[in-house]
Amino acid sequence: MVKDLADSLNNSFKNAIKIPSPKTNYTIRMFRINWHKIENISFTSLAENKLIEISVFEKKIGLLKRNNMVHAFTAACPHAGASLCNGWLDAFGRIVCPEHKYRFDPTNGRNTSGEGYKLFTYPVEIRDDEIYVGLPQTLNPSH
Repeated sequence: MVKDLADSLNNSFKNAIKIPSPKTNYTIRMFRINWHKIENISFTSLAENKLIEISVFEKKIGLLKRNNMVHAFTAACPHAGASLCNGWLDAFGRIVCPEHKYRFDPTNGRNTSGEGYKLFTYPVEIRDDEIYVGLPQTLNPSH
């Protein structure tokens, strides 16, 4: 009886957290990061809560300084390609696309208005007041 109860609890636990079978395949993408200094914009000169667009190796990237942190993201909306830097921030600090009003969390790219799109975000480092954005090596044509 104790063994049956233990087995029952064990099966309930497995079902509750949905443990994948050992045969499940996962794809994990890993990129080598190349850090690029953003020219002509320092951390202190970057205005708080203002969306700006920059280019790094002809890649358009949006920057946002919010709560003393800098976020970098693909400047084009993943839905229809509108420039997110022509949009605005809502009351919660989410980026609002000017075309269809889709909203994105700048910290992780999550589409918070529910349409299911994902905004690509880039890592950012601040070194001696200079802003560095990390791009996957595949986006850097010089390497």
